Amino acid sequence: MADTPLAGGYASHKIKKSDIANDVHFTGQAVGNARNSEHIVDLSGTATLAFDKESGTSTLGASFNNWYDIQVADNGAIEFSNYTNKNNLLKLDAAPDSDGVITDTGAKMDVGYYAPKPDTGVPTEATGLVQYTEAASGIKMDIAFGTK
Repeated sequence: MADTPLAGGYASHKIKKSDIANDVHFTGQAVGNARNSEHIVDLSGTATLAFDKESGTSTLGASFNNWYDIQVADNGAIEFSNYTNKNNLLKLDAAPDSDGVITDTGAKMDVGYYAPKPDTGVPTEATGLVQYTEAASGIKMDIAFGTK
């Protein structure tokens, strides 16, 4: 599909997660879309990415001013909050908790960490993709992110 986000980096600069020396935190941008068979919402917003060395887990937070803000971990856990679509488009079917957060599993996140000298174990940037589909509504989200 022509509107599917993509992300990547130079293979020669890639650092395996197991070789990252310490916790890392990045900021950047996330772009993509949320859609169903009738509507599409283009997404563009800020992103934060954290890698926890002890657990080996990457967590992405992205804020969008025209849909949900998301928090997603590479184990598939995802949270949606702060729904802000002025046209009430593509609202998830799942009910939010008392704090207004929708929690689910089944997200797919692929993160690549990169550095000019990968053998240092210190990444200077990261890119990745997140995909999620809510079965009940058929809403699918695809985003790409780049962070430094």
